[in-house]
Formats: sequence, structure tokens, C-alpha cells
Amino acid sequence: MWVARLEGGPRKVNHAAVTIDDKIYCFGGYCSGEDHEINRPMEICVLDTDTLRWKVLPPTAGFDETAAISDVPFHRYGHSAVAWKHLVLIWGGRNDSSGSCNTLYCYDTHERKWTRPVTSGETPEKRDGHSVALLGDVMYIFGGFEENGDRYSADIFSLHIPTMTWIPVYSWGDRPTPRDFATLEVIGERLYLWGGRGDTDPQGLHTGEEVYENAMYVFDTCNNEWSRLASDTSPPPPRRSHASWVYHGKLYIFGGYNGYCHYGDTWTFDPATMSWNELDFGCSPCRPNPRRRMACRVAGDRMFLFGGTSPHPLGSPAVPVNAEGLHDHDDMYVLEFMPRLKILAMVAMLKYRMDTDNLPTVLRLDFLFHTLSNTVNRQQRIRHPAGNHSG
Repeated sequence: MWVARLEGGPRKVNHAAVTIDDKIYCFGGYCSGEDHEINRPMEICVLDTDTLRWKVLPPTAGFDETAAISDVPFHRYGHSAVAWKHLVLIWGGRNDSSGSCNTLYCYDTHERKWTRPVTSGETPEKRDGHSVALLGDVMYIFGGFEENGDRYSADIFSLHIPTMTWIPVYSWGDRPTPRDFATLEVIGERLYLWGGRGDTDPQGLHTGEEVYENAMYVFDTCNNEWSRLASDTSPPPPRRSHASWVYHGKLYIFGGYNGYCHYGDTWTFDPATMSWNELDFGCSPCRPNPRRRMACRVAGDRMFLFGGTSPHPLGSPAVPVNAEGLHDHDDMYVLEFMPRLKILAMVAMLKYRMDTDNLPTVLRLDFLFHTLSNTVNRQQRIRHPAGNHSG
């Protein structure tokens, strides 16, 4: 059940986010109007999931415009982030000045400090738009677009975090085709890969003839085998740049883009029954509109969706719009999997515009948190118009 929509958060596209305790950390990402060619430290925004308030963290020391010696990553898009204990690992991504990156960075949420861990093993090629998942102490990355080879990738690598060792994973079975902007999720000991954009070239070389995927692939981490799952139900239409999450053993996807159509649908996949199901939320005013390049993160029994880009709607208020006719969002939506009674009451009060003056103070404050816009977007600097980057 969608229960809240708040504007005024970070206006972001192709950002990366993680959940640690009751906080969601958002790293990087751009929007139309920002200069993609200026090197600057990666921006970090933090959401308090109790108060639904965003804040921008101040830049930390250690940034150098020479990426090879900087302890702080340059601002970028198309990167990945995973949370391991109280640490966040950032890998990959690009901007229009430095290009793609394959340096690993670590952010300590306790110390609010960046480091550049020393890694060993075979480091993956520079790329953006790859997929990432964390299973125990191991981070997996799949695919993406390799800048040096000008190709989509189907490689899979693992990083053993305690030893910071990169390992190329030699897989077998029914392997997925090369692609970028797919999603990768963990359920049990398996990785579930869905969606993405590839090319008609079987080796993934970039010819401009795009192909969109909607088959579900599963990677068994115990024997390194890929399998393509068959389902008795129809899967979602092919797409890329969607968002995914896992809740109680089921995989969910939202939104995305297939080259001509933006999606605003939500689907769930149940590995136990191998079935897809599209969720119907009716005409809720809190339901997000079609978009791509957003982030979705679960905290407790709630999912938070924020950012992304959509076609510019006719008759809407003036917002930053680029040459592609897209505008980037600063809104956030809250999905409750198990809404409490007070949440249901709050939704009813919003629907029927009921007076809140006689509510107890704690409930009135909670009502305010779910209705009051954030102000982070007003703090962000708008620069000269720039194109809406790929992905």
C-alpha cells in the first residue's frame, strides 16, 4: 500500500543507495541542469526513515581530481553501492569528465569518512550500468557497459570483502546475454538477474541495435551455474533502468524503460511457485508515476522509492527539462507492506481531508512527517543545462 508522497528530496538520476539500520544513504547521481564535466566529491544524502527527512552530508577531506590518488570518489552516475556492516562499498560508474572507473571506495557511516581499500586479484574492467548484489561477505557484480571495449558485458566477478580480493567467476550453464542496467537480487544462496539492455551483436559489441530482456536468470553461487527460469505466468514486459528489491523471499520490480515507453507498474516474482504477478494499487494519489533510473530501498516493513526521470507531462509546472523531453524527480514514495492501524487511519484522513487538530501530539507529528515536503532540493545548486545521460 502506497502511503506517502513527499517532494523536495534530492533530485537524482542513476544514483545508488543502501539501507543501514534506520537510515538510507544515497550516493551520487545527476539531474538535468548539473554540469557532468566538473569533477567534485561524491555527494551523499541521508534519509531518516522515522521522520522521513532528508539531509545532505558535508563533503569530506581527501578528494583529488586525479582519480587514481583520491581517497574520495568523484561524483558519478551508473555506479553501484552495497552495505556491509556499517560500511558502504562504491564501485564503477562514470562522469563525462573522468569517464568510467574501476576503483573501489569505502564509506564508513560511523566515522563519515572515505577510504580507498587496497585490493588484490583481478580487478574488473571499468564500467557503468552494472548490477550488484551482496551475499554474506561477498559482493557480486554482473555485466554493465565497458568503456574500453565499447561493449556490453556478461562477466561476473566477486569481491571477498574481508580480504578485499577480486575473483573472476567462471560460470557455466544457460548464461544471460551481455547487458547493462539489469537488476540483481539475492534470495537464499542464489542471485536473481532480470531485465536490462543489450545489443543484437552476440558478443555485446555496441552497434546501436538495442535489445531488451525479460527472462529471469538465476545464478547458483554454490556451483557457479546459470539457469534460465521458465514461468507458468507471463513476465513483465522487457525493460531496463527499473528498480528491484526483495521482501520476505519474493522479488519485486518497479518502473523502467524499453526504448520508447516508461513503465509505472509493480510486479512480484515468487521463486517458490516460479510465478509473476502484477500488483494493483488502484488509483492511490500516492502511487508513483512511470519513470526510470530511480532507487528503491527496503527498511523494515517499508520500501522507499526516490528520484528517477519521466517524460515531461503536458500542463505540469515548470521543472528542469532536457532536450529529450524528460524531467528529473525530487519526490519520494513510501510503500507499506504491513500498514499499521495508525497508518491506515492517516491515509483515510488524507483522503477525506479530515481535521488533525484534535489528534494526540505524537500522532499529529507523525501525520506531519508523512505530509510535509523536504527542502533538500532547494539547497542543491543548479548549473547550466546538460543532457540527460544514458541509462
